[in-house]
Amino acid sequence: MELIGYCGTAVTTVAYAMKTSIRLRVAGMLGGMAFLAYGGLTGNNPVMLMQMVVLPLNALRLVEILLVRSPCCADDAGAHEPR
Repeated sequence: MELIGYCGTAVTTVAYAMKTSIRLRVAGMLGGMAFLAYGGLTGNNPVMLMQMVVLPLNALRLVEILLVRSPCCADDAGAHEPR
């Protein structure tokens, strides 16, 4: 059980070193999933609550970034993040 918590810590720490927003969001989501599992297994409700808020936010921002970068949405390119 502790291993899951350490994995979450490691992935979240690595996420802060990411240079691109996409990698940051993906790493943040992976770390969040590990922390959510850890919180559930240990009964740590504050950790679970935080991740239940942060995970969807990371997912939403990742989708926004990917939509801006896709050719179908080129008109919105300046609205979110520079290419």
